[in-house]
Amino acid sequence: MFSPDSNHFAYAVVAGSRRLIVQDGTEMSGHAEIAPMPLTFSPSSDRLAYVAGSGGRQFAVIDWGQLAAHDGVEVFRPSFSDDSRHVAYVAKDAGIYKLCVDSDVCAIEPPQLGARLVWDDSDHLHTITFDDRVVKCQRFEV
Repeated sequence: MFSPDSNHFAYAVVAGSRRLIVQDGTEMSGHAEIAPMPLTFSPSSDRLAYVAGSGGRQFAVIDWGQLAAHDGVEVFRPSFSDDSRHVAYVAKDAGIYKLCVDSDVCAIEPPQLGARLVWDDSDHLHTITFDDRVVKCQRFEV
């Protein structure tokens, strides 16, 4: 995957029992699992996010740092704000969905599997969910 400015390139590699992320030709952190969702560059192209796992738990990896492990990270991909300062993702712990922004839990329960995350500016995030033909939109201040 190319960064938005086309100056960086990252991809996942299977090497034995490890999964690696390679960015700009350099092998980065290895993980037991890497989720089958795309790697996500920030709009400024200087940050990278993806979902990895180990021991049956998943976690978001942002800027090569592992965030808290969850039962499952349920989002199409982590989502960066337009100014690249913030990153959000939906996590699931013990059956409860949580909206996480910059590794902090912002809200519990409203996000659901399939939630879309949409930033309207660098400090406001919307979740859009679909449930029994009902569309819900919630706005959160970061």
